[in-house]
Amino acid sequence: MAIYKWKRELGQTELGDADPLGDQNEIKEKMKMEQELKNTKEFEKRVAKLELENKALRAEMEHQKLLNAHKDLTAEMNQLNVNIIDALTEAQKGNALTPQNGWDPAARHEDLTLSEPKRLIAQFIGKNRGDRSVFAKCQFRKRISAFFLATCQTIYSINGKRLDTANLFVSFAAELFHAFRCQTLATKL
Repeated sequence: MAIYKWKRELGQTELGDADPLGDQNEIKEKMKMEQELKNTKEFEKRVAKLELENKALRAEMEHQKLLNAHKDLTAEMNQLNVNIIDALTEAQKGNALTPQNGWDPAARHEDLTLSEPKRLIAQFIGKNRGDRSVFAKCQFRKRISAFFLATCQTIYSINGKRLDTANLFVSFAAELFHAFRCQTLATKL
């Protein structure tokens, strides 16, 4: 064995002089190391694949959260739109003649004519100047928007100068009606 070692160090080993047991152990060790290297590379590939899958799952989860948030915000926005439309509809009901209301043909001047199917247009058709009025069929609702109609005051003026308005307040007991008053020939409401 010492000769083999000495020849091996010199690089003069021949096939017949080989140490079969030492070479076998070396080969086994090399194969074991190659297998471990192969296993390590496969393990690294699996880890990289799992990291990519994990990253994709996180992205999908984040996307799902955004979709849920968008869905919630859309539902909330739709509800707010419905509330706004309801509030506007309710507010509009008090801002004009109610749809079932109209001008009262019995409470109009003879020089005024009522037209349209629901008699919502009053027009002066007379020849002479003068005051003419028409009243609505139904009275005002007691409260419209943010003020009470019973506390309103009519202010009269001539050429921009205010006339005396003392004692022109409407009492709470009075029933208020929509009214139209015209003085010119082509007045139409």
